[in-house]
Amino acid sequence: MPTCSRLRGVTENFTTRSTDLNRIASSILAKTSHQSRRRSKCREHAGGVPHRHETRATGERCPMRHSKGMRFLTRRTGADVRLAAAIAVAAIAVVWPGGEAVRTGGAQAVGTITGVVAMDDPPVPTTVPVTADQAFCGERVPNEEIVADEKGRVANAVIRVTGVPWPEGVAPPTIDNIGCRFAPHVQIAPTRSRLLVTSQDDVLHSTHSYDDRQRTDFNIAMPFAGMEVHRPLRRPGVVRIECDSHSWMRGWIVVSNDLGAVTDGGGTFTVEGVPAGTHELTIWHERLAARPQSVTVTAGQTTEVAFTLAQP
Repeated sequence: MPTCSRLRGVTENFTTRSTDLNRIASSILAKTSHQSRRRSKCREHAGGVPHRHETRATGERCPMRHSKGMRFLTRRTGADVRLAAAIAVAAIAVVWPGGEAVRTGGAQAVGTITGVVAMDDPPVPTTVPVTADQAFCGERVPNEEIVADEKGRVANAVIRVTGVPWPEGVAPPTIDNIGCRFAPHVQIAPTRSRLLVTSQDDVLHSTHSYDDRQRTDFNIAMPFAGMEVHRPLRRPGVVRIECDSHSWMRGWIVVSNDLGAVTDGGGTFTVEGVPAGTHELTIWHERLAARPQSVTVTAGQTTEVAFTLAQP
């Protein structure tokens, strides 16, 4: 029954779209036929006729008797016939069920990539000392340079699908000053997106952005909770975020033209909407490294990959 239902839907779609296209073709052909009849009547008066002349039979005005004008009319009529024929062919080629032609104008065939990023001999979690504003920030905060669970699965690794652009409507990136840390610690964002910088701390922070050439992109003073400031991420590259008031605070934004994702606390990631075909995956981590991988995506299916990170 599902097969019959789907076939019936395709047939109905074919009938509707074919009718619409044929209606357009018929309109063009009718117009062309009228022009052809008019031209034939005008040819009967080829000798010594003024440039605008009423035929005795219909009272219609003939076009100018200049040779170029007649050639233009002939070319125009021929073009209309060819256009009508093309539309009639499209009525079959575009909507006839079976084959890739049925996908014309539709969504691109896509699949999903999912995977795990891990490392051998994960380090024991550590903390770093707080050297300023201890009354508010406390005495120590977690070291987020390498975050891995007991199985070695690594968080905060960025995976990118080379050459695959971001879709429309991606949520804008956000970085928050909270608990004297930047959250999220690592993220990926499309090039030319607008970063929302916020603070939930009633203590002076400065959200200082450096590009991968160590140049300042922006430096925002945030003296109290509730502040919100937008800044553009104009160029692709790895952006480092620091706080001039608190040296341990650090965050990273991978600004990319390529679609990507960040691993969660369990070292897993998912990239949806990847076009079917073979793609190269690259990976970035603030302390670790891994070689790119090639992966083949099948439409409507999920492809699994695994990365192993190591010290560069």
